Amino acid sequence: MGLAGFIAMFLTTLPSLVLVKPVDFAQELEREYKVKPGPHLGAMELAKDFIRKTTKPASLADYIARKTEHRLLNVQGEEWDLFYQALAAPPAANPWASRWLKKHGFFVYRWDETPLQEVKSQIEEKSRTWTINYLALGPGERPRYLEVGFGYGYEPKKLGAPAALVYPHRAYCWLPLLAGAVGFAGLRRRRLPAALAKDPWSSVYPLDLVGFGFFVLFFAIPFRVADPTRDLWGADLGVTIWCWLAAAAALILPVWAARNASFALTCAQGQLTVQGLWGRETFPLSAITAVATLRIGGIDAGIVLEFPGRPPLQLPWDNVINYPALLQALQEAGLHLPAGGAGPTPARLCAACGTATPADSRFCPACGEKLSPV
Repeated sequence: MGLAGFIAMFLTTLPSLVLVKPVDFAQELEREYKVKPGPHLGAMELAKDFIRKTTKPASLADYIARKTEHRLLNVQGEEWDLFYQALAAPPAANPWASRWLKKHGFFVYRWDETPLQEVKSQIEEKSRTWTINYLALGPGERPRYLEVGFGYGYEPKKLGAPAALVYPHRAYCWLPLLAGAVGFAGLRRRRLPAALAKDPWSSVYPLDLVGFGFFVLFFAIPFRVADPTRDLWGADLGVTIWCWLAAAAALILPVWAARNASFALTCAQGQLTVQGLWGRETFPLSAITAVATLRIGGIDAGIVLEFPGRPPLQLPWDNVINYPALLQALQEAGLHLPAGGAGPTPARLCAACGTATPADSRFCPACGEKLSPV
Protein backbone atom coordinates (compact mmCIF):
# COMPACT_ATOMS: atom_id res chain seq x y z
CA MET A 1 0.00 0.00 0.00
CA GLY A 2 2.85 2.36 0.75
CA LEU A 3 4.34 1.77 -2.70
CA ALA A 4 0.97 2.29 -4.39
CA GLY A 5 0.43 5.51 -2.44
CA PHE A 6 3.86 6.76 -3.44
CA ILE A 7 3.22 6.11 -7.14
CA ALA A 8 -0.26 7.65 -7.02
CA MET A 9 0.92 10.84 -5.30
CA PHE A 10 4.01 11.12 -7.51
CA LEU A 11 2.07 10.82 -10.79
CA THR A 12 -1.30 12.41 -9.98
CA THR A 13 -1.89 15.64 -11.91
CA LEU A 14 -4.21 18.55 -11.35
CA PRO A 15 -7.59 18.14 -13.08
CA SER A 16 -6.81 21.10 -15.35
CA LEU A 17 -4.65 24.16 -15.91
CA VAL A 18 -5.55 27.37 -17.71
CA LEU A 19 -3.44 29.50 -20.04
CA VAL A 20 -3.72 33.30 -20.09
CA LYS A 21 -1.98 36.20 -21.81
CA PRO A 22 -2.75 39.86 -22.58
CA VAL A 23 -3.74 40.42 -26.17
CA ASP A 24 -3.28 43.59 -28.23
CA PHE A 25 -5.79 43.36 -31.06
CA ALA A 26 -4.25 46.33 -32.89
CA GLN A 27 -0.97 44.46 -33.22
CA GLU A 28 -2.80 41.26 -34.11
CA LEU A 29 -4.66 43.07 -36.88
CA GLU A 30 -1.44 44.53 -38.27
CA ARG A 31 0.36 41.20 -38.19
CA GLU A 32 -2.48 39.15 -39.67
CA TYR A 33 -3.33 41.45 -42.56
CA LYS A 34 0.06 42.96 -43.33
CA VAL A 35 0.85 42.92 -47.03
CA LYS A 36 4.48 42.20 -47.76
CA PRO A 37 6.20 44.91 -49.83
CA GLY A 38 7.81 44.20 -53.18
CA PRO A 39 6.76 42.12 -56.17
CA HIS A 40 4.91 38.88 -55.51
CA LEU A 41 5.67 36.00 -57.79
CA GLY A 42 3.47 32.97 -58.20
CA ALA A 43 -0.23 32.35 -57.94
CA MET A 44 -0.12 31.38 -54.22
CA GLU A 45 1.45 34.66 -53.14
CA LEU A 46 -0.95 36.67 -55.25
CA ALA A 47 -3.90 34.71 -53.85
CA LYS A 48 -2.77 35.36 -50.26
CA ASP A 49 -2.50 39.11 -50.90
CA PHE A 50 -5.90 39.13 -52.53
CA ILE A 51 -7.49 37.34 -49.57
CA ARG A 52 -5.84 39.74 -47.08
CA LYS A 53 -7.09 42.78 -48.95
CA THR A 54 -10.63 41.53 -49.50
CA THR A 55 -11.19 40.10 -46.01
CA LYS A 56 -9.47 42.82 -43.98
CA PRO A 57 -11.93 44.32 -41.48
CA ALA A 58 -13.00 47.91 -42.03
CA SER A 59 -11.89 48.90 -38.52
CA LEU A 60 -10.25 47.58 -35.35
CA ALA A 61 -13.68 47.30 -33.74
CA ASP A 62 -14.84 45.07 -36.60
CA TYR A 63 -11.73 42.90 -36.21
CA ILE A 64 -12.29 42.52 -32.45
CA ALA A 65 -15.94 41.68 -32.98
CA ARG A 66 -14.99 39.04 -35.56
CA LYS A 67 -12.28 37.44 -33.36
CA THR A 68 -14.34 37.37 -30.18
CA GLU A 69 -17.73 36.43 -31.59
CA HIS A 70 -19.43 33.94 -29.23
CA ARG A 71 -16.17 33.74 -27.24
CA LEU A 72 -16.17 36.94 -25.17
CA LEU A 73 -16.82 37.37 -21.45
CA ASN A 74 -16.90 40.74 -19.69
CA VAL A 75 -15.25 41.05 -16.28
CA GLN A 76 -14.33 43.99 -14.07
CA GLY A 77 -13.02 44.82 -10.63
CA GLU A 78 -9.81 45.77 -8.85
CA GLU A 79 -8.64 42.17 -8.67
CA TRP A 80 -8.87 41.86 -12.44
CA ASP A 81 -6.99 45.13 -12.93
CA LEU A 82 -4.13 43.95 -10.72
CA PHE A 83 -4.04 40.61 -12.51
CA TYR A 84 -3.84 42.27 -15.92
CA GLN A 85 -1.07 44.63 -14.76
CA ALA A 86 0.96 41.68 -13.48
CA LEU A 87 0.61 39.85 -16.80
CA ALA A 88 1.50 42.91 -18.85
CA ALA A 89 4.57 43.81 -16.73
CA PRO A 90 8.04 43.38 -18.31
CA PRO A 91 9.77 40.05 -17.51
CA ALA A 92 12.09 41.54 -14.89
CA ALA A 93 9.14 42.89 -12.88
CA ASN A 94 6.63 40.16 -13.65
CA PRO A 95 5.73 38.08 -10.56
CA TRP A 96 4.56 35.28 -12.84
CA ALA A 97 7.68 35.13 -15.02
CA SER A 98 8.34 31.50 -14.02
CA ARG A 99 4.90 30.54 -15.36
CA TRP A 100 5.61 31.72 -18.89
CA LEU A 101 5.44 28.88 -21.41
CA LYS A 102 7.51 29.86 -24.42
CA LYS A 103 6.18 26.89 -26.37
CA HIS A 104 2.59 28.18 -26.23
CA GLY A 105 3.16 31.90 -25.64
CA PHE A 106 0.95 31.91 -22.53
CA PHE A 107 1.20 32.11 -18.75
CA VAL A 108 -0.06 28.95 -17.02
CA TYR A 109 -2.09 28.90 -13.78
CA ARG A 110 -4.27 26.86 -11.51
CA TRP A 111 -7.82 28.13 -11.53
CA ASP A 112 -7.84 28.91 -7.81
CA GLU A 113 -4.80 31.21 -7.81
CA THR A 114 -6.24 33.85 -10.17
CA PRO A 115 -9.53 35.74 -10.62
CA LEU A 116 -10.25 33.26 -13.43
CA GLN A 117 -11.97 31.12 -10.81
CA GLU A 118 -14.96 33.45 -11.15
CA VAL A 119 -15.51 32.54 -14.81
CA LYS A 120 -14.32 28.90 -14.67
CA SER A 121 -17.73 27.38 -15.35
CA GLN A 122 -18.34 29.72 -18.30
CA ILE A 123 -14.89 29.03 -19.80
CA GLU A 124 -15.41 25.27 -19.40
CA GLU A 125 -18.76 25.56 -21.16
CA LYS A 126 -17.31 27.55 -24.06
CA SER A 127 -14.26 25.25 -24.32
CA ARG A 128 -16.51 22.49 -25.63
CA THR A 129 -16.60 24.47 -28.86
CA TRP A 130 -13.61 26.84 -28.70
CA THR A 131 -10.34 26.22 -26.91
CA ILE A 132 -9.41 29.93 -27.18
CA ASN A 133 -11.72 32.47 -25.52
CA TYR A 134 -11.42 36.13 -24.55
CA LEU A 135 -12.06 38.32 -21.52
CA ALA A 136 -12.80 42.05 -21.77
CA LEU A 137 -11.64 43.92 -18.67
CA GLY A 138 -13.43 47.03 -17.48
CA PRO A 139 -16.07 49.31 -18.92
CA GLY A 140 -15.39 51.98 -21.48
CA GLU A 141 -14.77 52.29 -25.19
CA ARG A 142 -11.27 50.75 -25.05
CA PRO A 143 -11.34 47.73 -22.73
CA ARG A 144 -8.26 45.56 -22.20
CA TYR A 145 -8.38 41.98 -23.34
CA LEU A 146 -7.06 38.66 -22.08
CA GLU A 147 -6.78 35.55 -24.22
CA VAL A 148 -7.61 32.32 -22.39
CA GLY A 149 -6.58 28.85 -23.55
CA PHE A 150 -8.38 25.86 -22.07
CA GLY A 151 -9.74 22.51 -23.23
CA TYR A 152 -8.62 19.82 -25.65
CA GLY A 153 -4.90 20.10 -26.42
CA TYR A 154 -4.18 21.95 -23.18
CA GLU A 155 -4.05 18.95 -20.84
CA PRO A 156 -1.66 19.43 -17.88
CA LYS A 157 1.08 17.02 -19.03
CA LYS A 158 1.14 18.37 -22.59
CA LEU A 159 1.73 21.97 -21.57
CA GLY A 160 5.32 21.61 -20.38
CA ALA A 161 4.44 23.52 -17.19
CA PRO A 162 6.65 23.30 -14.05
CA ALA A 163 6.38 19.86 -12.44
CA ALA A 164 5.47 21.35 -9.05
CA LEU A 165 2.40 22.88 -10.70
CA VAL A 166 1.32 19.83 -12.72
CA TYR A 167 1.98 17.29 -9.90
CA PRO A 168 0.90 19.05 -6.67
CA HIS A 169 1.36 16.03 -4.36
CA ARG A 170 4.97 15.19 -5.18
CA ALA A 171 6.32 17.14 -2.21
CA TYR A 172 4.57 14.66 0.14
CA CYS A 173 4.76 11.44 -1.88
CA TRP A 174 7.41 10.00 0.46
CA LEU A 175 4.93 9.83 3.38
CA PRO A 176 3.03 6.67 2.25
CA LEU A 177 6.34 5.05 1.32
CA LEU A 178 7.64 5.74 4.84
CA ALA A 179 4.42 4.45 6.38
CA GLY A 180 4.69 1.27 4.31
CA ALA A 181 8.30 0.73 5.38
CA VAL A 182 7.37 1.19 9.05
CA GLY A 183 4.49 -1.26 8.68
CA PHE A 184 6.72 -3.80 6.95
CA ALA A 185 9.32 -3.55 9.72
CA GLY A 186 6.62 -3.95 12.37
CA LEU A 187 5.08 -7.04 10.75
CA ARG A 188 8.37 -8.76 10.04
CA ARG A 189 8.75 -11.87 12.20
CA ARG A 190 11.95 -12.64 13.98
CA ARG A 191 13.45 -15.90 12.81
CA LEU A 192 13.84 -18.67 15.35
CA PRO A 193 17.45 -19.26 16.44
CA ALA A 194 19.35 -22.06 14.65
CA ALA A 195 16.34 -22.74 12.44
CA LEU A 196 15.97 -24.36 9.07
CA ALA A 197 14.95 -21.51 6.78
CA LYS A 198 14.58 -20.63 3.11
CA ASP A 199 17.64 -19.15 1.47
CA PRO A 200 16.65 -15.47 0.96
CA TRP A 201 18.99 -15.02 -2.02
CA SER A 202 17.16 -17.65 -4.06
CA SER A 203 13.68 -17.89 -2.49
CA VAL A 204 12.83 -14.37 -1.30
CA TYR A 205 14.73 -11.48 -2.89
CA PRO A 206 14.26 -12.52 -6.56
CA LEU A 207 10.51 -12.97 -6.05
CA ASP A 208 10.26 -9.59 -4.33
CA LEU A 209 12.25 -7.88 -7.05
CA VAL A 210 10.26 -9.34 -9.96
CA GLY A 211 6.88 -9.03 -8.22
CA PHE A 212 7.26 -5.43 -7.10
CA GLY A 213 8.87 -4.51 -10.43
CA PHE A 214 5.83 -5.73 -12.37
CA PHE A 215 3.48 -4.17 -9.80
CA VAL A 216 5.12 -0.75 -10.20
CA LEU A 217 5.05 -1.06 -14.00
CA PHE A 218 1.39 -2.00 -14.36
CA PHE A 219 0.15 0.21 -11.52
CA ALA A 220 1.91 3.27 -12.97
CA ILE A 221 0.92 2.81 -16.64
CA PRO A 222 -2.62 4.26 -16.23
CA PHE A 223 -1.22 7.30 -14.42
CA ARG A 224 1.16 7.91 -17.33
CA VAL A 225 -1.54 7.39 -19.95
CA ALA A 226 -4.30 9.46 -18.35
CA ASP A 227 -4.04 13.23 -18.84
CA PRO A 228 -5.37 14.54 -16.54
CA THR A 229 -5.34 11.83 -13.88
CA ARG A 230 -9.10 12.00 -13.38
CA ASP A 231 -9.43 10.29 -16.78
CA LEU A 232 -8.41 7.09 -14.97
CA TRP A 233 -12.10 6.72 -14.17
CA GLY A 234 -13.34 8.18 -17.44
CA ALA A 235 -11.92 7.93 -20.94
CA ASP A 236 -9.06 5.63 -19.86
CA LEU A 237 -11.09 3.33 -17.58
CA GLY A 238 -10.43 0.28 -19.77
CA VAL A 239 -6.64 0.72 -19.58
CA THR A 240 -6.90 1.29 -15.82
CA ILE A 241 -8.85 -1.92 -15.18
CA TRP A 242 -6.61 -4.20 -17.25
CA CYS A 243 -3.34 -2.74 -15.93
CA TRP A 244 -4.44 -2.83 -12.30
CA LEU A 245 -5.62 -6.42 -12.63
CA ALA A 246 -2.12 -7.25 -13.90
CA ALA A 247 -0.60 -5.30 -11.00
CA ALA A 248 -2.74 -7.23 -8.50
CA ALA A 249 -1.63 -10.51 -10.09
CA ALA A 250 2.01 -9.45 -9.77
CA LEU A 251 1.56 -9.20 -5.98
CA ILE A 252 1.31 -12.99 -5.86
CA LEU A 253 5.11 -13.12 -6.10
CA PRO A 254 5.79 -10.89 -3.04
CA VAL A 255 3.23 -12.89 -1.06
CA TRP A 256 5.03 -16.07 -2.07
CA ALA A 257 8.31 -14.45 -1.06
CA ALA A 258 6.82 -13.47 2.31
CA ARG A 259 5.71 -17.06 2.80
CA ASN A 260 9.22 -18.28 2.09
CA ALA A 261 10.84 -15.63 4.28
CA SER A 262 8.61 -16.42 7.26
CA PHE A 263 9.25 -20.17 7.12
CA ALA A 264 11.48 -21.50 9.90
CA LEU A 265 11.78 -24.89 11.60
CA THR A 266 13.85 -25.90 14.62
CA CYS A 267 14.24 -28.82 17.03
CA ALA A 268 14.84 -28.03 20.67
CA GLN A 269 13.98 -29.65 24.00
CA GLY A 270 12.19 -32.55 22.37
CA GLN A 271 9.90 -30.34 20.32
CA LEU A 272 9.61 -29.40 16.65
CA THR A 273 8.60 -25.77 16.08
CA VAL A 274 7.35 -24.67 12.66
CA GLN A 275 6.98 -20.95 11.96
CA GLY A 276 4.94 -19.75 9.00
CA LEU A 277 3.43 -16.59 7.63
CA TRP A 278 0.45 -16.72 9.98
CA GLY A 279 2.04 -18.03 13.17
CA ARG A 280 3.84 -20.93 14.83
CA GLU A 281 3.01 -24.55 15.56
CA THR A 282 4.84 -26.79 18.02
CA PHE A 283 4.84 -30.62 17.99
CA PRO A 284 6.59 -33.08 20.26
CA LEU A 285 9.17 -35.10 18.37
CA SER A 286 7.54 -38.21 19.77
CA ALA A 287 4.45 -37.38 17.67
CA ILE A 288 6.36 -37.98 14.42
CA THR A 289 5.14 -41.32 13.13
CA ALA A 290 7.54 -41.73 10.20
CA VAL A 291 10.38 -40.05 8.32
CA ALA A 292 10.34 -40.72 4.56
CA THR A 293 12.38 -39.60 1.60
CA LEU A 294 11.01 -36.66 -0.39
CA ARG A 295 11.31 -37.42 -4.08
CA ILE A 296 10.72 -34.78 -6.78
CA GLY A 297 10.81 -35.98 -10.38
CA GLY A 298 12.26 -39.28 -9.27
CA ILE A 299 15.20 -37.58 -7.53
CA ASP A 300 15.88 -37.58 -3.78
CA ALA A 301 15.23 -34.01 -2.67
CA GLY A 302 14.73 -34.07 1.12
CA ILE A 303 12.67 -35.69 3.84
CA VAL A 304 8.99 -35.89 4.77
CA LEU A 305 7.86 -35.85 8.40
CA GLU A 306 4.53 -37.58 8.98
CA PHE A 307 2.22 -36.67 11.88
CA PRO A 308 -1.11 -38.12 12.96
CA GLY A 309 -4.10 -35.96 12.06
CA ARG A 310 -2.27 -33.41 9.85
CA PRO A 311 -0.72 -33.28 6.38
CA PRO A 312 2.90 -34.45 6.08
CA LEU A 313 5.60 -31.79 6.40
CA GLN A 314 7.88 -31.74 3.37
CA LEU A 315 11.42 -30.45 3.93
CA PRO A 316 13.43 -30.15 0.69
CA TRP A 317 17.11 -29.34 1.09
CA ASP A 318 17.39 -27.06 -1.96
CA ASN A 319 17.39 -23.31 -1.32
CA VAL A 320 17.47 -23.69 2.46
CA ILE A 321 20.01 -22.98 5.18
CA ASN A 322 20.94 -25.04 8.26
CA TYR A 323 19.59 -28.28 6.78
CA PRO A 324 22.43 -30.43 8.21
CA ALA A 325 21.78 -28.99 11.67
CA LEU A 326 18.14 -30.06 11.47
CA LEU A 327 19.05 -33.60 10.41
CA GLN A 328 21.47 -33.84 13.29
CA ALA A 329 18.79 -32.72 15.77
CA LEU A 330 16.35 -35.30 14.41
CA GLN A 331 18.97 -38.06 14.72
CA GLU A 332 19.76 -37.02 18.31
CA ALA A 333 16.03 -37.28 19.04
CA GLY A 334 16.20 -40.96 18.02
CA LEU A 335 14.43 -40.62 14.65
CA HIS A 336 15.66 -42.89 11.86
CA LEU A 337 16.49 -40.95 8.70
CA PRO A 338 16.15 -42.67 5.31
CA ALA A 339 19.26 -42.90 3.18
CA GLY A 340 17.77 -40.63 0.52
CA GLY A 341 17.06 -37.79 2.94
CA ALA A 342 20.55 -37.13 4.21
CA GLY A 343 20.91 -34.12 1.91
CA PRO A 344 24.03 -32.70 0.25
CA THR A 345 27.22 -33.15 2.21
CA PRO A 346 28.37 -29.86 3.76
CA ALA A 347 31.90 -28.91 2.77
CA ARG A 348 32.56 -26.32 5.46
CA LEU A 349 31.05 -23.90 7.94
CA CYS A 350 30.82 -20.17 7.24
CA ALA A 351 33.46 -18.38 9.29
CA ALA A 352 31.17 -15.37 9.79
CA CYS A 353 27.94 -17.01 11.00
CA GLY A 354 28.70 -20.74 11.36
CA THR A 355 26.09 -21.89 8.80
CA ALA A 356 26.77 -25.27 7.15
CA THR A 357 27.06 -24.84 3.39
CA PRO A 358 27.02 -27.29 0.43
CA ALA A 359 30.21 -28.14 -1.35
CA ASP A 360 29.37 -26.19 -4.50
CA SER A 361 28.51 -22.93 -2.71
CA ARG A 362 30.71 -19.87 -3.22
CA PHE A 363 28.80 -17.64 -0.81
CA CYS A 364 27.11 -18.31 2.51
CA PRO A 365 23.33 -18.52 1.91
CA ALA A 366 22.63 -17.03 5.36
CA CYS A 367 24.84 -13.94 5.48
CA GLY A 368 26.23 -13.64 1.95
CA GLU A 369 29.86 -13.87 3.06
CA LYS A 370 32.24 -15.22 0.42
CA LEU A 371 33.53 -18.64 1.39
CA SER A 372 37.18 -19.60 1.21
CA PRO A 373 37.99 -22.55 -1.08
CA VAL A 374 38.27 -25.96 0.52
